[in-house]
Amino acid sequence: MRREKKRVLLSLVLICCIFCTSEFSSLAADTQSEARPIETINHEITISPLAETMEQIPVVAEKAAKLAAEEAAKEAAAKEKAAKEKAAKEKAAKEKAEKEKAAKEKAAKKLAATKNKKTKSTVSERKLLAALIYCEAGNQPHKGKVAVGAVVLNRMKSKSYPNTMKKVIYQRGQFGPAITGKLDRVLAANQIPKACYKAADDALAGENPVGDALYFGCGNYGKKIGDHWFH
Repeated sequence: MRREKKRVLLSLVLICCIFCTSEFSSLAADTQSEARPIETINHEITISPLAETMEQIPVVAEKAAKLAAEEAAKEAAAKEKAAKEKAAKEKAAKEKAEKEKAAKEKAAKKLAATKNKKTKSTVSERKLLAALIYCEAGNQPHKGKVAVGAVVLNRMKSKSYPNTMKKVIYQRGQFGPAITGKLDRVLAANQIPKACYKAADDALAGENPVGDALYFGCGNYGKKIGDHWFH
């Protein structure tokens, strides 16, 4: 933009110079008899074309300065507009980031509260849950054992299932060990591994690696932990 202004001013000055040069050449070519003398009548001066041209230079310069000022004003306005748009975008991005951060913190607090919420249970319920974990996931890693316990507790909280551990586990057509009688045999033998009790205790204490999952098995969708898929 500055280069353009310089070019405009330089062009105007060059035009003036050319015009002045042509005037000087014209005067030099004229004969003495054809030259127009400066006449003074009643103290008034008749101005020659060269003098008129010289008087136009300030006018042209003023127009050029005005044009340059207008261009500068436009450039300043454009810069100001761009700065405002940039500031608005930065503000919007900052607000968005703050909202996302607040949402993540809220979700984390909610998850922490869920994890820290213990499920009250009796000694018999703890033993029943540990026995089921042994039957369903005795050969799975600790996380897989806890996940089975979490499914049972999720069903207890769901309106689609009974609200007690015994009723959930023994609900008709649900858990294989309860259907086949293996669960009752494990309970009668009273030889449930400590690892299964530990998994039951962690699930009852609020540990839940499967979220709201209500099912598990050997499918191929959901969240896989060990050999089981949870969904």
